[in-house]
Amino acid sequence: MDTTALPHHSGYTGKRQECNTAFPSRCLGGGLLCVLALLLTACSTAVTSSAAPAMQTAAAQATQATQTAALVTVVVAVRVRGSLAHHDVVVTVTSTITNHTDARIHLAGTCEQPDVMVTIKNPSGGEAYRTNEGVNCILMELADYPSPIAASASQIHVETVLLSRDAVQPLTPGLYSVLATVTAWHQGTLDQVAVDPRIPGGAVTSNLVWITLS
Repeated sequence: MDTTALPHHSGYTGKRQECNTAFPSRCLGGGLLCVLALLLTACSTAVTSSAAPAMQTAAAQATQATQTAALVTVVVAVRVRGSLAHHDVVVTVTSTITNHTDARIHLAGTCEQPDVMVTIKNPSGGEAYRTNEGVNCILMELADYPSPIAASASQIHVETVLLSRDAVQPLTPGLYSVLATVTAWHQGTLDQVAVDPRIPGGAVTSNLVWITLS
């Protein structure tokens, strides 16, 4: 079986909110790990859905307007191959990150929470997979990843998940949700971000895509 689930703006039903303001002043001098902690807690992570039941046109239009006004957006497309019966389910998640600002941005993360983190949840809402889940991380310092994103440009990240092998709990037939999160984006350098609350940055969550495993 080989299926592809694509995000459709006309089907968005939820809301999204991003950290598109300055870094909180309480992080002044607090170090880079403080910056990451604030980024991950300062934003609402309500997500949009591309294939969930009971989709509403009005909500979809409102979400589209929110995305258009956002400083950074993430849109995912998902491809599924294999089957549960054959224990060979592979999920390919393509995340398109777009910088809507007028300056270059960097993506940052840690070993445990990389710059782009994919999360797959099972039909009961439990976490079936998360990027780097179970990886023995020694260094936890926040760091920039290569290839910053130019103003008004996009960058594509592809993660191939061997779900039958890497799922953290047994897989059952049903509807699974997939999303991607940019752990931290920022302008300037990490050193500047740590001491200057006026520098734009934040965390951002993608649209939610639903896939069926059988």
